[in-house]
Amino acid sequence: MKMTLKYIVAFILLQINLLAQTDQYHAVIPDLPSTPALVNDLGNLLTSEEENKLEKKLKKFNQETSNEIAVVTVESLGDLEVSQFANELGRKWGIGEATKRNGVLILISKNDREVNISPSDKLQGALPDVICSRIIRNDIIPNCKKEQYFIALDKATDHIIAATKGEFTNDELEQGKEIHGFSAMIILLVFAFLFVAYMYFFRDKNNIYVSGRGYQYGGDEWASRGGGYFGGGFLGGGGNSNDHDGGSFEGFGGGGSGFDGGGASGSW
Repeated sequence: MKMTLKYIVAFILLQINLLAQTDQYHAVIPDLPSTPALVNDLGNLLTSEEENKLEKKLKKFNQETSNEIAVVTVESLGDLEVSQFANELGRKWGIGEATKRNGVLILISKNDREVNISPSDKLQGALPDVICSRIIRNDIIPNCKKEQYFIALDKATDHIIAATKGEFTNDELEQGKEIHGFSAMIILLVFAFLFVAYMYFFRDKNNIYVSGRGYQYGGDEWASRGGGYFGGGFLGGGGNSNDHDGGSFEGFGGGGSGFDGGGASGSW
């Protein structure tokens, strides 16, 4: 019974988090594109070929591990900090699987010349702030300075893949989180349904905005929030296409609640 109550409480907290996500986001946060893709070049920093190459690599990794690494470029952050923009985007789009919260977002703003890497909470052990900072400092910033955006993203995603490869497998169920017994499951579902119904009809509608806790970089050269790591360089261009090779990505798994402010940011 103690285990049942434990999971009921956990489920209620998750539902509160999900309900909060239905509240309004800042208007500058883009809607999820109609064509599902892991690479969304809204800032037109990549050629179609480069975009397809990244998409193919990230889709293969997703199929192998279930981890969802999303790359998003935008024209502008509006009046938001890059970390806040990234966290709201990750939540709004539901990056990562809902049960695993295993998403990672790489966000680049073209006009603001800023970048952020935000891992969901379940991947922050593999991608702590200091590692995100090192990837930004050594892989992304030097190449963005040279407008070699593809190289920056290619190297960054390679290192993120290497860091997170062992965290999940595609057919893995969350271990140690089963509620044993059919009756316990029925109680949990009924209780959760009643709670969600109550929250939906009676809660106050307040706008909720998420602000990141990651480190901030700035200055004439670059800045970051963490430490130092890896090293890197590569190439870039323009254009935008979601017609990716190797089949289409089926869509994000609804794990946006895992974006809680972890990660790092930088500028060039």
